[in-house]
Amino acid sequence: MTKPLPTGKLPKSADSLTSAAAMLSAAGFPVKVADLQKYKRAGCQAFKSNRVYFDELLQWLENQTPAAGDITGEEDLETLEKIKLKEQIRKLRVQTDVLERKFIPIEEARQDAIAGAAAVRSQISQFIADLPTLAGLSPVAIHKRGQEFFAELCGQLSKLGGNL
Repeated sequence: MTKPLPTGKLPKSADSLTSAAAMLSAAGFPVKVADLQKYKRAGCQAFKSNRVYFDELLQWLENQTPAAGDITGEEDLETLEKIKLKEQIRKLRVQTDVLERKFIPIEEARQDAIAGAAAVRSQISQFIADLPTLAGLSPVAIHKRGQEFFAELCGQLSKLGGNL
């Protein structure tokens, strides 16, 4: 038996047309067993050894359905359902990509950037505050302090890069 369906994500496969239809419906695709049988008869390669492989099924459906931009207003109900299904597939793929961290939500990236910028700003402010302590030091000592500041700043930027 396949694992329970995580929200917004499909497992690799289902062990029957009935469970595949249920999993697809739970993921937001209103697909019936009769639809899956029709896809199998139409030559979809997602049906192997009494299993339904979702990646192949979704890819096949994307290739079979017209794009949303191709709507002319004279489509039959089946064509419109295919267009709707294709859009649902696209949304599920985006959700899966977010769950797999292929995409980072914009608000999360913005917060990481703000935190990184604040850390860098703090580092520069500290360096500016330390400038008077450089008076009277040799050029070699001043250069060394500059290198230390630069290394700390690069460390902050590396942390920022790691978070984004």
